[in-house]
Amino acid sequence: MLRRTSFAAIVILLSASLSLAQTGEKIKVHIAFPPGNYTMTQTEQGDTTTTIAGQVIKNKSSETAMWELAVAKPNDKGDKKATLKLVRIKTTDISDKTTSFDSDKPAEGDPAKAFAYKPLIGLPVQIVLDSDDSVVEVVGLDKLWNELADKARTPEEKSILVETRMGLGDKAIEQALRRLECVAPKNAVSANDTWKGSMRVDLPMIGEIKARYDCKLQSVDAAAGGQVAVIASEGKYENTSAKASKINGIDVTVNKLEVAEKSILRVDVKTGLAQADQRTMEVSAEVKVKGEDGKDVNAQVKTSNSSTMTIEVK
Repeated sequence: MLRRTSFAAIVILLSASLSLAQTGEKIKVHIAFPPGNYTMTQTEQGDTTTTIAGQVIKNKSSETAMWELAVAKPNDKGDKKATLKLVRIKTTDISDKTTSFDSDKPAEGDPAKAFAYKPLIGLPVQIVLDSDDSVVEVVGLDKLWNELADKARTPEEKSILVETRMGLGDKAIEQALRRLECVAPKNAVSANDTWKGSMRVDLPMIGEIKARYDCKLQSVDAAAGGQVAVIASEGKYENTSAKASKINGIDVTVNKLEVAEKSILRVDVKTGLAQADQRTMEVSAEVKVKGEDGKDVNAQVKTSNSSTMTIEVK
């Protein structure tokens, strides 16, 4: 009878041999959204330091959001439509005071956060995909933010709208989906192969963003029903030109934006579904705000952020 240590050693050797055998195997990895219903869960943790006229403001944030994604069958041209709906969100910010909102207990949260987040729950966001599953358009969020901007009365409501629409605008969702396309390889690859990706996108309040990615097929893991490609990437983002925007009657310009990102993306090789996306980001920004007195106020913002996104079949 084999001793346990001997058995473990044999298993390790067999696993190593299998990995070596797979190293030269070429696979095609393509991001896709198969027709069906999915649950998407996002968790995020962040630490932000903002410096204004020598005053330092620190903020810690955490957020958990659950979305439902319904992907329709393709039409006769192969194009598809998908609907994304936020079904639950819990968010907390800790600075000089603590503010929070939980969609399961909407009456107990911060009023300004409730003003921005309550209308989001159940709002249908339409995503148009072409025949190769590339994102064509995202529509639904900007209309809501414009409507809420007309209703915002307090400084807290106006501030939360600016913050929320930067991360949850139509273009922001489009950029997040297009990023998955850019990180995926264009050609067949084997384990340890590397490639590059890039994209440009015009974001409201920020301007054009240029992103470049260095990617690597870290491994191909066995999974129920097939294989999962594990893609490691490092990305650099920067705004190519400053763009002045008017937000709630205030002129805001992001003069400089630099982002360093590291991620591990897991993709089902057979279906193309992005099963999980783990990211860390370091953000540095210089922002100019023209106050009501006409004077410029400059701020430096630094953020460290970690997030996880998973997509599962309902």
